[in-house]
Amino acid sequence: MFLIWGSFNDFTFNGITVITILILLYNIGFIISCLAYYFKNENIFSLSERKWLLSLVGMFGILLITVGANLFFSIAEKSTYHNKATTLIFILAAFLIGTLVYFSIIAPEVFKNFKAKYLGSGLNKKESLILSKEITSYLLDNERFVDSNITLEKLSNELNFSQKKISQAINQHLGNNFYDYLNFLRVRKAQNMFLDSESSKMAIKNVMYDCGFNNKVTFNKAFKERVGFTPTEFRKINR
Repeated sequence: MFLIWGSFNDFTFNGITVITILILLYNIGFIISCLAYYFKNENIFSLSERKWLLSLVGMFGILLITVGANLFFSIAEKSTYHNKATTLIFILAAFLIGTLVYFSIIAPEVFKNFKAKYLGSGLNKKESLILSKEITSYLLDNERFVDSNITLEKLSNELNFSQKKISQAINQHLGNNFYDYLNFLRVRKAQNMFLDSESSKMAIKNVMYDCGFNNKVTFNKAFKERVGFTPTEFRKINR
């Protein structure tokens, strides 16, 4: 709307003020709509999807503040600051579009219909939450997560639920996917072992195997992603 209007009219303070108000109202409406949808359907999102949606709201929030400042300078007739704010709006809008395109390429699953993803699974949100708790209890009580050979198929057979239902419960309530959740539990166990007075003396390789990892590269990568340090660095810091 802003670009079409500007193509046929001279830029005046009064005209820009009207367009700025429309943009401001759009941003406010978008943020309220996103947050309302998020809290209404929170249980259908995986952790990565929640982060993405909140990041999107945050980006629009920054744009909202800039547009608000632009409106203030327009009404106050401070042309220098107004022009700077207008330029910043275009920069932020371009950055926002670029970010959307980037994530649509590297994370296309974020843009899929969340509800349609598990359509036909026969598992509603409440049942999915109950199943996620059952999965967590089973993996922790039996320490099944330290079995390096455990698969989604094996867990499905042991819990007597379909793989699709298991996957749905994990994605919606416990993490990105089955293996991400396993790594989360394994890294947490490794942390506890490094902090324990007795097991902290064990070789890192032995801790790795005890926690269910069978590859040092995978262990180091998973540990650093979740803790911020490699196993070696973490143990040195906490000695």
